[in-house]
Amino acid sequence: MSYMDKKKVICRHCGREMLVSLRAFSTCCPGCNQRLGVGDQTFTGPVTVSRIETCGSVVVAPKGHLHAHLRVKNLQVQGGRCQGDVVADEKVTIASGARLEGDITANRLEVSSGARLKGFLRIGPGTA
Repeated sequence: MSYMDKKKVICRHCGREMLVSLRAFSTCCPGCNQRLGVGDQTFTGPVTVSRIETCGSVVVAPKGHLHAHLRVKNLQVQGGRCQGDVVADEKVTIASGARLEGDITANRLEVSSGARLKGFLRIGPGTA
């Protein structure tokens, strides 16, 4: 497997950087031996779970409805609805017509005109 078939992941538990396969859904950190979710997830319909934690991105499609507390790298709400608190290491994007209800902690936030947002915000470098 070449370098081009891998992506960089940072362990949420110990901060160690590692390279994992683009096809991997989870891995074990060689530094602290903790299991990490690393896959990207897309939700196109209604889903209710207590928590989603991944070093990848989560996308809520236009007809998706996700009800969960999230700890992710990036979150995109593309027109659907997302309920639950969000901690994003990088960016949260809320498209026009999308709804997000819950507190957001992220380095960056992008809210399009026509999007609806309800919750407390902690935005800026070092907040996640």
